[in-house]
Amino acid sequence: MKENKEFNKIIYGVKKQSLSLQEFLDFRNWVCSRLIDLDELTIAYDLQDIMMQFAFAKFYLDVELPNIDDNDNFLEDYELVCGINTCDYRCLINDVQYSTLQLSIDRYLDQTQAEFYESKRYDANDFMRNIEKSITGFIDGMNNNFNNLDVEKVLNSLDKFQDLTNNKISLDTFIEHAKQVMDNDKLSKDELIESITVTNKKEIN
Repeated sequence: MKENKEFNKIIYGVKKQSLSLQEFLDFRNWVCSRLIDLDELTIAYDLQDIMMQFAFAKFYLDVELPNIDDNDNFLEDYELVCGINTCDYRCLINDVQYSTLQLSIDRYLDQTQAEFYESKRYDANDFMRNIEKSITGFIDGMNNNFNNLDVEKVLNSLDKFQDLTNNKISLDTFIEHAKQVMDNDKLSKDELIESITVTNKKEIN
């Protein structure tokens, strides 16, 4: 039977006891940017400890990480940082500053997560309810004449909706469609609202 040997932890030298303000912000941004997915509106909390190990090695320790500045391949240096426990170094660095740094990262991630949650709550149905309400207000009082429509007001309102729907609605298409349907004298106000709403539902989907 092979005897297991005690695991020898590698302790690196400390190259930096305190960070400058810019280094503090760079540390935080380096970690957060690798955890936050802006396309999927998610945060990889499960990888936070690993990213903290990488950042701690990068900013505080005297260790060469060949791929640390390569956004696509920095994980190849994982074996060099996987044994790092910041508790082994806390008496050698500015412990107050590092605790503040950890808290800053946690708060930033939690704030971003809350914003993602609110963004996801505003779904396509909410969008359509709001846009129908706005369109109704814009069209009220019109005499079946598109020239009487306050286009600037429409554009300004739809611009706000675009921000909430990641530009999934085309303003040009909206206006062109409104012009076309208003050319039909037989189209009622309610029919116009319904027609524009259907068109934009197709765009969002």
